[in-house]
Amino acid sequence: VIEMENVALQQQVLSQAKTALESLEKSRAIGFPRGYDGLGEFLTGKVLYVLFRWDEAVAPLEKAIQQWPAARVEAYEKLLDIE
Repeated sequence: VIEMENVALQQQVLSQAKTALESLEKSRAIGFPRGYDGLGEFLTGKVLYVLFRWDEAVAPLEKAIQQWPAARVEAYEKLLDIE
């Protein structure tokens, strides 16, 4: 029973991540609001990471490191995991 609950929870997280990624990609296409480029890149990279799309997560995480200092540690950690 617990294993089935974990699978259901994982599926829910992946579904939410896919929805978030769609919104982030739309925002990225038109341009994140001024001053939020780094945050947008970080969130995009983080969601791609959660979705196991690691190759695609690298570029936004690297941009986030440069553009949004608050995310540097977490972005570096994710990049190290990807390598």
